[in-house]
Amino acid sequence: MDANEEAWLGGVAERLGLAGGTALDDESKRVLLRMTKVTADATGIRYLAPLTAYVAGRAAGRAEAAGERFDLGAAADAVSELAEEWGPPRGG
Repeated sequence: MDANEEAWLGGVAERLGLAGGTALDDESKRVLLRMTKVTADATGIRYLAPLTAYVAGRAAGRAEAAGERFDLGAAADAVSELAEEWGPPRGG
């Protein structure tokens, strides 16, 4: 990501009270972007991509609150598996 993108994500993290910035390394960013692309492609509904990322974030927060490790890669794999089962975009 370029400096402007990093600055934006850092600013968002700061405004939302996440100390230390986004806490996303480059691999995590790639995984999240892949997850959202798979979602949009599988469903044909573009706005489900950011909503899927939000759900993943909620799951990560729940795991953290329980003292557990959240595996973003495994979450992305689960979304990819769902996408494979989903079939062609519905109703479009």
